[in-house]
Amino acid sequence: MPELLAFFVVDIKSGRMLVSYTSQANFDPYKLTAYNTKAIKELQKALNTSWLSDQQMNDLAIVLEDQFHIIRLMADKRRYCYLAVKSSDTNMAIAREIMRTLVG
Repeated sequence: MPELLAFFVVDIKSGRMLVSYTSQANFDPYKLTAYNTKAIKELQKALNTSWLSDQQMNDLAIVLEDQFHIIRLMADKRRYCYLAVKSSDTNMAIAREIMRTLVG
């Protein structure tokens, strides 16, 4: 399993972080929560458009130069989990599988 840079669980409606873990001081989970929650809400609005109304968002993958960030909605669609790992420790497929296994 890759070393975690960050992991947290967030309530989408309130934007409140329920659980958090960071291994690096430069990860500010509160700022990331605010940005990620806004992105999730905007994507949910986009999915309400007529041409996407039959689609559901499972996860959002962000590939940075040396990190993978994955946001995955929980089964109730009211909360999401966020995972950040170093790309040198794993690949995107493994990171997504970890999230799928943890979250469903």
